[in-house]
Amino acid sequence: MFDTMSDMCWLQMDECWFFDTFLEEPNTDYVGTNLTSHGNTGLSDCQNFCLENPQCVGVVHVPSTNTCYLKSDLSGIFP
Repeated sequence: MFDTMSDMCWLQMDECWFFDTFLEEPNTDYVGTNLTSHGNTGLSDCQNFCLENPQCVGVVHVPSTNTCYLKSDLSGIFP
């Protein structure tokens, strides 16, 4: 179940058996690594934006604002 008031981070997995899937990390952000952002975006659209961008390695989706942040790097974790 998802907490609609918290940030959700979804990481695109590199391994072939996880291709096109994401791993949930609740209440997590990766600061300073934004490629782009999209407003009024649901989680599945956010993930699709990432899958379409070869530089994207993960996303942060904020359910309370339906904002999607595509990430270029997964260092700089901020719990």
